[in-house]
Amino acid sequence: MSKCSDFPYLPQFFECEDELLDQLSNRPGNQRCVVGRDELLLVVHEVPEAGSPERVPLIFWRRQDETWIDNGGQKGLKKLGDLLDRYTKLLDEKQDIIDEADTAQEIFDLARIAAPLGRASRNLAMAIDQTLIHDEDNRELRSYR
Repeated sequence: MSKCSDFPYLPQFFECEDELLDQLSNRPGNQRCVVGRDELLLVVHEVPEAGSPERVPLIFWRRQDETWIDNGGQKGLKKLGDLLDRYTKLLDEKQDIIDEADTAQEIFDLARIAAPLGRASRNLAMAIDQTLIHDEDNRELRSYR
């Protein structure tokens, strides 16, 4: 049985070193980089939805051989780029709504998503920056900064 079975948000095929697992709990927690001896975990969250306090984690594991694996089993950080694209799309949509907002209700609806979106995007940027400290030569990761 995988050591990751104690962590329901980690895929079973993530065979993380003990130094990483010792820093985790049964919930994914904040967006961050978890640093092990020879491995990293990048924990980020899906774009937040208005009115929902729950965050959906996306987990990326950098193995000892310096290969990144996403929580779907794919090599690389493409899902991180896709996440950033979803943030960009949502911000573009909200900008269009801001430009056309006339009523107090429309402005209130925008305010409901603005704080969680701002907080999540800042924390995402911080998690990427933390990860770059430990994987500074990774061009793909740098391109998402």
